[in-house]
Amino acid sequence: MNFRHPGVAAAMGLATPTGSGENGGLASFLSGATRMEEQLVRPLPSLAVGANDVPDQNAAELLHGANCAAAIDEMMQSSGAHTALFDLPPVLEHDDTVAFLPQVDAVLLISDGTATTAAHLAACEKMLAGHTQLLGVVLNRAQRSEMPLD
Repeated sequence: MNFRHPGVAAAMGLATPTGSGENGGLASFLSGATRMEEQLVRPLPSLAVGANDVPDQNAAELLHGANCAAAIDEMMQSSGAHTALFDLPPVLEHDDTVAFLPQVDAVLLISDGTATTAAHLAACEKMLAGHTQLLGVVLNRAQRSEMPLD
């Protein structure tokens, strides 16, 4: 769901579905133009990945649209999945994540230990308040401290 800088497919070494070129990819699925089966890659029987490689600078509008909500609801019902994880862009960069919040039950923030500050996390928490639950924060790329914790 990070339409501005899609990278999950590449990070997982997955090929994107045929037809994911311009006006395709997950944007096509979320707008209702293509079916779920055409856009999800199944690397394992119990795992489906929305492998997208098509950047879309109108992501907030797409993620806020009624067709997007209907596509996500249909995906969850027809797949029988109990849990779906959505990789969204950085909360403070664009409105994309906020536009998608009505579709989620909770958020797990991933913090970049080399760039994220306490002020950034506080701003994210403030932005999410009243929209959804914050499950917690994962610190990624942590730097080893030379100072002992005790």
